[in-house]
Amino acid sequence: MRASLRLSRLVFVVSAASGCGAAGAQSGRAAAGGPRPDEAARAGSDAADAALSIDTRPQVDSVAVRLTVPERRRRQKLDARIDELARVAQASGFADLAVLTDLSGRQIERGSLGGEMANRDLADANSNLARVLAIDEHSAAALNDLALLHLTEARQKGRPELELAMGVCIRAMREHPLFAPLRNTAGLVAFELRDALGAALHFEAAVRLDAGFSAAQNNLGASLLFGRKFEAAERAYDRALDLRGDDYEAHLGRALARRGQISPANFRAQVASVESDLERCKALDPERPEAYYSDAILTERFKALDAPTDKANLVLERARSLFDTFIAKAGERPEYAKEIHLAKMRVRDLGSKGF
Repeated sequence: MRASLRLSRLVFVVSAASGCGAAGAQSGRAAAGGPRPDEAARAGSDAADAALSIDTRPQVDSVAVRLTVPERRRRQKLDARIDELARVAQASGFADLAVLTDLSGRQIERGSLGGEMANRDLADANSNLARVLAIDEHSAAALNDLALLHLTEARQKGRPELELAMGVCIRAMREHPLFAPLRNTAGLVAFELRDALGAALHFEAAVRLDAGFSAAQNNLGASLLFGRKFEAAERAYDRALDLRGDDYEAHLGRALARRGQISPANFRAQVASVESDLERCKALDPERPEAYYSDAILTERFKALDAPTDKANLVLERARSLFDTFIAKAGERPEYAKEIHLAKMRVRDLGSKGF
């Protein structure tokens, strides 16, 4: 039975501080063309501040609605699977508990995407889980889905739903201490309850129980990144990429973890490693905006420090172009509103300086 837990979309939100202040980047470099130690140290501090402000909330896949073309295709597949499971459930007289549990998980997933059918999906999932738990109140998969249902409904109903979700997790983990998805879900709920340390401990437990649980591994990286544990976050994303080398979220997360470790001693090599992950993201999904925004920040805040004086303007022109690309790809989607505003400010500021 599918655990209905495609998780850990890394939602980025970079602070205004990380997007500003490159106007003097082309001045004050060492004669050899590299950044002065004080400049690199300041850049490293900026990286830490930026990474701290990243909204790395590990969460149920697509809770933040990001209907790029690949997601539309995925949603179409989800629609087809829900229709198929609903037909099977009806044919069995709603007596097949495995089918009902799988169906409820898919309905929660689709409901988390939003849209006019979201409330009906969540209500149907609730009804199906009630049928399952009325017959088997100890079902680990159904209890996990029930916690996810409360987590998803917390978007509209607030903290009481989060507390219900955690209550379900606590009860279920006592009965099923070796069921890794429950520990992952508990981590998601703990993070929403502003317990980042508790969330990381749950994610760590999930990957100990299931070393191949790539979603929990990504969530562990995200929670460590939020806590400014950049080296540990990078290691977590390394393990996620060992499991799935084509994981956009893991490459993006590792880029941010690596950026947080930039220092005078490793400046050029570290910038190059960040850039390599961002380029991989672009290759994996050219239409997703996040990598372009992070690349614009990297270019303006870091690469511009290391450019020869006669090349600095070209580097800043590229940063402006990357911000423009991000704005175009983000469109008017509300989940990118803050970044779009900051990117437009940077484009305007760089344009006023002739870049």
